[in-house]
Amino acid sequence: MSGCRRAIFFHLLMYCGMKKCTDEEIVSRLPHIAGWEVVRPEGVGRLFRVFAFDDFSGAVAFCVQVAMLAEKADHHPMMVVEWGSVQVSWWSHELKGVSEKDFEMAEATSALYDS
Repeated sequence: MSGCRRAIFFHLLMYCGMKKCTDEEIVSRLPHIAGWEVVRPEGVGRLFRVFAFDDFSGAVAFCVQVAMLAEKADHHPMMVVEWGSVQVSWWSHELKGVSEKDFEMAEATSALYDS
């Protein structure tokens, strides 16, 4: 993305209310999304959770549900599928950290799992 396009994109993010959460905001919100933690690979904060399943097909089916949720919100996680588990990470790539949208998506992901 060119410098000018990047500047416009960041302006739109801020105008739409999407901003990188501070460490204090993350610490205060994290207890409200059970099972999630903050990880910082390469120094970039991400909301992370491992979801357990009885088999591989259950894990894949869950990924499809999360993918549909992500497409609808136009905000996409990293998912790692293994036999019996799915690792999900939410963060805002352009902001290089966690945003309010990531908390919303983590909550929605947990709701899918719990349903």
